[in-house]
Amino acid sequence: MKLILRLTVFLSVIILVLSIFLFSIFKNFQEEMLLNIAKTRAKTLFNMLVLTRQWVADRRDEVKPVPAIVTKELSNYANNYSNFSFHITSDKLINPENKPDEFEKKAIAFFKKGSKEVYSFKTDKSGKVFFRYMAPLYIKKTCLKCHSYQGYKVGDFRGGISITIPVEDLENYVYKSSFFLTSSITLLYIAVIFSIILLVYFYVIKPVLLIKDAAKEIESGNFNVKVNINYDNEIGDLSNSFNSMVGKLAKSEEKLKEEIKALSEKYDRVIKELELKSLKLKKANTYKSEVLDLIAHEIRTPMTKIISYSELLTKPEVKENKELYHKIVNTIQRNGKILSQLFDNILVMTRVDSEYKIEPVAVDICRMFMDIIQRFKDEIERKGIKIEINCHRKLLVCADVDLLPYVFINLISNAIKFNNEKDGLIKFEGRKVKNGVEFSVFNTGVGIDKSKIEKIFKRFFRDRENSGKVEGVGLGLSIVSRIVERHNGNITVESERDKWAKFIVFLPFVEKKG
Repeated sequence: MKLILRLTVFLSVIILVLSIFLFSIFKNFQEEMLLNIAKTRAKTLFNMLVLTRQWVADRRDEVKPVPAIVTKELSNYANNYSNFSFHITSDKLINPENKPDEFEKKAIAFFKKGSKEVYSFKTDKSGKVFFRYMAPLYIKKTCLKCHSYQGYKVGDFRGGISITIPVEDLENYVYKSSFFLTSSITLLYIAVIFSIILLVYFYVIKPVLLIKDAAKEIESGNFNVKVNINYDNEIGDLSNSFNSMVGKLAKSEEKLKEEIKALSEKYDRVIKELELKSLKLKKANTYKSEVLDLIAHEIRTPMTKIISYSELLTKPEVKENKELYHKIVNTIQRNGKILSQLFDNILVMTRVDSEYKIEPVAVDICRMFMDIIQRFKDEIERKGIKIEINCHRKLLVCADVDLLPYVFINLISNAIKFNNEKDGLIKFEGRKVKNGVEFSVFNTGVGIDKSKIEKIFKRFFRDRENSGKVEGVGLGLSIVSRIVERHNGNITVESERDKWAKFIVFLPFVEKKG
C-alpha cells in the first residue's frame, strides 16, 4: 500500500472515530439543549400566569373575575389560539374540571415533599412528543379573601399550574442549528485532511520517491547518483545522509573486492586444512577398525565356548552325567553374561560419548548397590567371596538411573574378576560428605601397580600381567570414569599390589529434574 494511501486511510479512521465520539457528545448536547429551551419557555409561561393571577388578586375591587376564573379563561383561550396549553389543578377540588391527571398527581406528591418544579417529556397516542411542566401555587395574603373559609393560611400549598408545550417546533429549531454546526465541522475536517495530505506529499512523499529512484540506480551498480533536496529539516538531513552513504558504498565496493581476494586465498588454505583433517579421519577409521577387530576377538572366545558346550549338551553321556551337565550349563551361562556385559559396555560407551542428556532423579546409592550385587550372586558364591556393606540407610543423590547402574556393574565385576579364590572380600561403603555423596568399592586380590593407576581409566587399557588370566577388553573402568565425569563427580584409586584395590567415587548434589 502506498504511503499517501496509508496516510489517507489513517487520517480517515482517526476522523471517523472522533466523529463518532463527537456525535455521541453532540447528541447528548442536543437533548440537553432541547430540554433547557422547553423548560425555559414553560417556566416563563408559568411566571406570566402567576403574575397575571397576582395582578387580578391585587385589584379585586376593579376586576370582577377571581384569579381562578381568570386562569381558567386564559387556559381555554390558549387551547384555541396557541400551540401550548396549561391547566390549574389541586388535590382539594372546588371545581371538578380542575381534576388532576396522572402527571399532575405525581407532581403534587413531589411538591408536598418539597420539590419546586416537575417536568418530563410525554408522548400521546398519535406519537407526538410534548413537554410537561408543573410548578406549585402557595397561599398568599391576597388569596385569603376567597379561600379563608377552606381553612388555608398564608404559605400553605394550594395546588399548581401544569403547562404542556409541543416539542416538534423546538426540535426543528435545535436540529437545524445542529445540522449547520455539523456541516461546518465536517467541511473543516475535510479541508484539514486535504491540507495535511498535500503538505505530506510535497514535503515527505515526493522527496522519498526521489530517494527511492536513486536507490534503484545504486542497485543497478551506478554509484555516481546524487539526490538534491534542499530542505532545512529531517528530509534534508536524510538526503545528505543518503549522498554520504552512496560515497561510502563506492569506497566499500573497492574494499569488498580486496576482501574477496583475501577470502579466496583463505579458502585455499581451508581446503588444505580439510585435506589434512581427512587424513586424520582416515586414521581414526583405521583405529575404529582395530577396535572392532579387538571386540570381535573378545566376542569370539566366549561365543566359541557357548557353541562348543551347547553341542556337548546334546550328547547322551553328558545328559546322564548330572555333575558334568551342570558344569557345562554354568559355563554357557557365565560366557553368556560376559557377552551381555560386553555388549552393554559398548552401548553405554556410545551413549556417554554422544550428546546424551543426563536426566537426574533421586537415587538410593545403597539400595542400588545391593540390587546390582545380587546379579553376581552365583559368581560370588562360586569364588567364595565375602561381602561387607557399610552404608547409611537411604543415602540419596540425584543421578541418571540409566547410566549410574553401570558404575556399580563394572566396579563389582572387576572386584570379582580380580579377587582371591575362596578367601576374597568385597566391601562397599557409602556416606554423605560436604556437597555430595561418597562411596567406595574395596576388594582383595591382585591389586594395581601404582605406576599403572593413571592408565587404567584409558579405553582398551589392559594390564599385560592379568590379560591372559581374566576376560575383558579394557572398557569397564573407562566407562565408569566417563559416567562419573558426566555427573560432575570424580573417581580415585587406592591400591597395594597383590593385596587389594579400592575405588572411591564422589557425586555432587544436584537439583532433581521436575
